[in-house]
Amino acid sequence: MSSNFFTLKTRQEKEDIRKRLLKARANLDFLSRKRSSFAIQEKAANILRIMRPERVVCYISYRSEVETQALISWMLEKGITVLAPVTVPKRRGFEISRVESLTDLVFGYKGISVPREAKPERVYPDVVICPGVAFDRLGWRIGYGGGNFDAYLKTLPEKTYKIGLAFSLQIVEENLPAEAHDARVDAIITEKEVILIKPFS
Repeated sequence: MSSNFFTLKTRQEKEDIRKRLLKARANLDFLSRKRSSFAIQEKAANILRIMRPERVVCYISYRSEVETQALISWMLEKGITVLAPVTVPKRRGFEISRVESLTDLVFGYKGISVPREAKPERVYPDVVICPGVAFDRLGWRIGYGGGNFDAYLKTLPEKTYKIGLAFSLQIVEENLPAEAHDARVDAIITEKEVILIKPFS
C-alpha cells in the first residue's frame, strides 16, 4: 500500500479522536470546568515556581479549553514576561506578542483573545503552555487540525520546556496517531495528575 493510504488513515483516525473529545470537553458542566481549570492552573503555577522562567508563551483560553486567565495573572504578578500566540491567517504557525494585562485584550482571528497592540516578539521562551484536544502519555497531542502549535513548537530549541494543559477526559491511554509535522510536549497537567515525559529543572 502507498504511503498516501497510511497518511489518509492517520488523518482520519486523528479527526475521529478530535470530534469525540471536543464533544466530551464541550459537555463538561460549568462548575466542573471551573474547578478543574483552577486545579490545573494551580499545578502549573507550582511547577513554574520551581522552574523560575523569565519568558513564558501561554495560550489565552478559548471556548471549552482549560482556562488560563488566573495563571496569566499570577505570572504577570510574579514579573514573568507573558507572551501570547497571535494567529496569522493563511499561514501555518503564529507570532507571539507580549501580554501587559488581561484587561488589554481584544478579540482576534476566529474570536481568540490577543493583546490589543500585538507587536511580534523575536525571542525564544523558556516555557510554552499549549492547549490541545487530546494527549497521550508519550506527549503526543492532537489540536484543532490547523497545525499552528505544531509548527511553532518545531521552531523552538530543545531547552524550551513544553507543557500541555488538559482535562483528564482528554488523556488517551493508547498512543495517538502521529505524522512527521506533529510535535510532542514535555509534560501534561490535568486536574488529577501531572504527566512528566521529560523532567524539568
